[in-house]
Amino acid sequence: MKLLAVSDVEIGFLYSPMIRDRYQDIDLILSCGDLPYFYIEYMISMLNIPCYFVRGNHASEREIGMEGDRRFPWGAVDLHRHGVEDDTGLLLAGLEGSL
Repeated sequence: MKLLAVSDVEIGFLYSPMIRDRYQDIDLILSCGDLPYFYIEYMISMLNIPCYFVRGNHASEREIGMEGDRRFPWGAVDLHRHGVEDDTGLLLAGLEGSL
């Protein structure tokens, strides 16, 4: 299984059509915090794979966009204080932020 783990810094080629060519064999996205929802949603839509996320220590609980208040990126599963087993049997859990 191949993961694309991202956090904190937006990388230009991940927010471009090049993401499909470079990461065509990735099985899931793991967003480890402090990234805007639109950035995570773009990766999900371009790669068409599952995404799991936690918010970082600098992220607000809500983001306001054209659609109004949102608490999570569309298409992503929030792992904060939850455990999830994906379709392949991989067990994922998360805690967001830091003290």
